[in-house]
Amino acid sequence: MDAHTNGGRNKVSLILGGGGFIGTNLTEHLVRADQSVVSVSRSMRAGQEGVTEGIGYVVADLAEPASYAALLDAVDQVVYLASATTPGTSTGNPYFDIDANLIPFLRFLEINAKARRPVIFASSGGTVYGRPQYVPIDEKHLTEPISPYGIVKLTMEKYLKYFAENHGFAYRILRIANPYGGRHHRRKDQGVIDVFARKIVNDEKLVIWGNGGVVRDYVHISDVCRGFIKAMEFTGPETVFNIGSGKGRSILDIVDALCAHTGKKPELIFENGRDYDIRENVLDISRARELLNWTPLRDFDDGLAETLRNIS
Repeated sequence: MDAHTNGGRNKVSLILGGGGFIGTNLTEHLVRADQSVVSVSRSMRAGQEGVTEGIGYVVADLAEPASYAALLDAVDQVVYLASATTPGTSTGNPYFDIDANLIPFLRFLEINAKARRPVIFASSGGTVYGRPQYVPIDEKHLTEPISPYGIVKLTMEKYLKYFAENHGFAYRILRIANPYGGRHHRRKDQGVIDVFARKIVNDEKLVIWGNGGVVRDYVHISDVCRGFIKAMEFTGPETVFNIGSGKGRSILDIVDALCAHTGKKPELIFENGRDYDIRENVLDISRARELLNWTPLRDFDDGLAETLRNIS
């Protein structure tokens, strides 16, 4: 992605939502790739400790882009990760999803229309497609989301395309599967692998929605971060890329694998399935393989073992 001339210095990435799961991990990967980072979040988080060289931390109101607009003049590209909801919370309050996610994004796009910085946007490969007509799901699949979360993510994609094409800045959209691994915030009940791993280690019961047969695509956070870096380097015409493992695993597969690693057998509690839980979602990652020269490298069992080692 082309950016403004940087006078020979390392590229600088502005990460909006840098205090979250993906943001804290991506910050480390960018610094290792000799980039500088300005990480903007609503507050400083424990996950940022120990990583300071080449990074500027800024606390700002992500719902008010005017609070960080001046930073755009000092960066080469923007990674937009900010999100205040999950598929579950958006279903309970779709108005909040619009107010907390869509409106701030539109305000950001209005400001970036003047700065014209390239934008890499984190979308949701698990929700924007809806019920699959075929599996694995490629980027040409119909987008018919069935949750407010997916609807808003898709709407954000459309507005990004509109602003980019009308104001002359580059953009990439990464439709990410279900990321797992280090730095998942322990206070958030999000990410089935990380949540279940913590509960199993702490001898807690596992609540499973449905019969445990829901199949998802789980991709290690290190591979997701590599996908972002590849997207930043890409100069071709394609703008949308699936980032996943390309393999499906059921909830019970995840439980069995975690039990095999820990030697524990937690009590399973089965609840009624949720309307927004599509039975199967596995992403076709051929486009990212071919055009970004990206492929997931982290072995699943190795990723599980690392996740369990990092449980606190």
